[in-house]
Amino acid sequence: LFRSDPHVFVPGEKPVATRGTPTVVAATNIMPLKDIETMIRACDIVRKEVPNVQFRIYGSKQVDPAYTKKCMALIKHLRIEDHFLLAGYHNNPAEIYNEGDVTVLSSISEAFPYTALESMACARPVVATDVAGVREALEGYGILVPPRDAQALANGLTTLLKDIELRQRLGKEGRERVLLMFRISQ
Repeated sequence: LFRSDPHVFVPGEKPVATRGTPTVVAATNIMPLKDIETMIRACDIVRKEVPNVQFRIYGSKQVDPAYTKKCMALIKHLRIEDHFLLAGYHNNPAEIYNEGDVTVLSSISEAFPYTALESMACARPVVATDVAGVREALEGYGILVPPRDAQALANGLTTLLKDIELRQRLGKEGRERVLLMFRISQ
């Protein structure tokens, strides 16, 4: 069930820092289970079709410092430092989702995708890997892709970044679904 307050996770305008820039966000710790490497590789693919895309990944870099270092090396190797930011911990998740146009979830395993529901509550569509409970939350309201498939992840993100009408429709319908199906009162 959606434990977050639907009065906190509400749609909002993008802040000045990301306004006018196609922005992909994530709220996740930097660790192998979340497969940030596939997200990084997807960014490299997306930027070829959406040259000014920005990925902003919020979450602790201290959970697995060796993995964080590996991710930073991959970002440098692919020369996408201007497109992919490991932004560190953020204390207001509702702001994270409203910074972006789309939210990404690249986990190889996920008990239940609370971050996807929070994003949907903010009327931001999600592209996520089809693992565990993600399908239950997202099917018909976001884009599901196979885990560890950077090309599929990139294709989903590119589709939503380029198709404003689809992005807005999925965002609106996703919020309605969260409010109807995933609140504690239900």
